[in-house]
Amino acid sequence: MTKPIFANFATSLIALSVAAACATNPSANSATASGDQPQKPTAEQIEIAERADPLTRANFWNAQYNQFPTDPEIAVAFSESLREISSFERAAEIANLAAVSHPGNYDVVIEVARAEQDQGNLLQAVRAYAAAAELRPDDATPYAAVGAIYDAEGEHEAAQIAYGEALEIDPNRPATLSNFGLSLALSGDLVGAEYRLRQATALEGATAQVRQNLALILALQGKFVEARDVARIDAAEYIADRNIDFVAQMIGQNAQLEEIANNALSGEELTVAATVPEAEVPIAAPTAEVQTESIGEPTELASQEPRRPRLRGTLSGGR
Repeated sequence: MTKPIFANFATSLIALSVAAACATNPSANSATASGDQPQKPTAEQIEIAERADPLTRANFWNAQYNQFPTDPEIAVAFSESLREISSFERAAEIANLAAVSHPGNYDVVIEVARAEQDQGNLLQAVRAYAAAAELRPDDATPYAAVGAIYDAEGEHEAAQIAYGEALEIDPNRPATLSNFGLSLALSGDLVGAEYRLRQATALEGATAQVRQNLALILALQGKFVEARDVARIDAAEYIADRNIDFVAQMIGQNAQLEEIANNALSGEELTVAATVPEAEVPIAAPTAEVQTESIGEPTELASQEPRRPRLRGTLSGGR
């Protein structure tokens, strides 16, 4: 039985954060017990650190965190830097500890969600995104992120509801429109996928990745001439042609893809999920969402109804 995702998953972020706090090394909370008061980094120092390689950046923020363990901005920056060097468990620990001290800080909550997602704890990630949506109901980011999680789990219908929620809040998100289109393609709806991807490519912020995704969907429908034209916008002609030729060969060798293409051309809809090979096709990939938000305080989520329509799905839990 499907259940409202955000209504059910947003209730246990505090427990998650408290557990992380208990596991955190208490030595990180002892800043400078003697000597002069430490000074926070200047804007120039931060700019230099952010231009450095990931390991240098992580070391910089580690030093800052040791001096200011309760500063939410430093905690978020430290967690982000840890994720960049694939230290996902430590990143989640730092982010969750910050959420204990700053439960109403949106940036902290979003970072908890991303850190848990990177670690593979999808249930915890959805809970944190739900808490973020409570804190900032007019921000599309949590909904778009949850859509990507559902797609990764094969829950394409739930993913599409989530993308729809995100686009209701902010209809001009090329990455969300692109991911929506790919999700529809995975459900067998290539016509709908093309529509969403055309919307995405028409927006000013559309990237090469978005256009290449459109090229793939066009090719899957047998629209090879237009697919080549789109692919050549960002890729060398021989690379674009090779990619489209590969898709053409793949359709001919895959009965299900051939059925998808034929049904798309005839206007029919499939009732089964399409299996579109991902690793072999160099022109298609989920579009990354811009990570700019953070996490807040979810104190009474168990008793509060979210203010926007709830997502529905059957996500079973973290892996």
